[in-house]
Amino acid sequence: QLQQLNQSRYMTSHVKLNYNLIGPKNSTKVIQKFCKKYTKVHCNLLQHYDEGDEGLTLDNLFNYCADNPTSIVTYMHDKGSFHPSDSNDRMRFMLTRAVFTEECQTLNPNVCNICSARFSFLPHMHFPGNIWTAHCSYIKKLIPPTKFPQAMQNMVNSVQKNYPEFNLDALELDTCPYRVGMGRFAYEHWATSHPDVYPCDVYDGPYRRSYRNLPEKKMLWKANLQYAGWMPQSKFVLSQQDKSTWFCGGGRLHEFMYLYGKLPPSESFVWDQYSKPFKECPHPIQRPTVNSSSFTSEELINWLKQAADDSDESSSSSD
Repeated sequence: QLQQLNQSRYMTSHVKLNYNLIGPKNSTKVIQKFCKKYTKVHCNLLQHYDEGDEGLTLDNLFNYCADNPTSIVTYMHDKGSFHPSDSNDRMRFMLTRAVFTEECQTLNPNVCNICSARFSFLPHMHFPGNIWTAHCSYIKKLIPPTKFPQAMQNMVNSVQKNYPEFNLDALELDTCPYRVGMGRFAYEHWATSHPDVYPCDVYDGPYRRSYRNLPEKKMLWKANLQYAGWMPQSKFVLSQQDKSTWFCGGGRLHEFMYLYGKLPPSESFVWDQYSKPFKECPHPIQRPTVNSSSFTSEELINWLKQAADDSDESSSSSD
């Protein structure tokens, strides 16, 4: 990954790489020695931890963005290093190549505020592999990352107790928490969890999510910046659960409301996706014609029910 950064045509100046080290402390000198091989990179150890997870480094990044809202940051990690495989090597190379392209590093915040190889709408909104470049002005709006896993758990508990119409039980979250971005998958969901997210991706090949259709290792594909709405969510379906009621729109909109107290703005790609739902979904969800930014959760549910009734009436009239 450092070699890819060093070889990036766009990264022409000195890059400061802040990192945390999790595991054997005696590897610190090895990493510093390795960093000195690359002229564009200055490695700065933030902290050593005997054990930990992505939340530690994401918290450092979040705090940096709070203090430097006009900056652009790149988050990366040694994807798959604990489970070496050809698929992980291919994934890691694709993601690292993507985030250091000129397209990702020079994002226009009015078009995109976060960028990686591929944005996936399912099963939770995320960048597969969780390596990305983003504007700090967007990142600082997020829930602090170390608090996010509990926030997602609280959201799920609230839905299961108060809104059975979303049928979360069908997702079997006790054994498949990734379906909504819970547990260890919360950190992968975190960066795209805000309703103000405007994601772009730059990989123009057939890859969608998981490990299917990854480009060949060290393939030098050409970046093509595209706004997330260019691909319908049906392209990301891998199982029947991906077509459950939660993914028809109402559940996701409730998640935005619960976590951040607002819905996506009217120009968001989210409304394009939910206006053309899976055939399994009973009703499309159109952009609100009222000020949805001030909805309460109860008002959201009532609005969704009214939209469904209007859709039924429209269908009856056309019949």
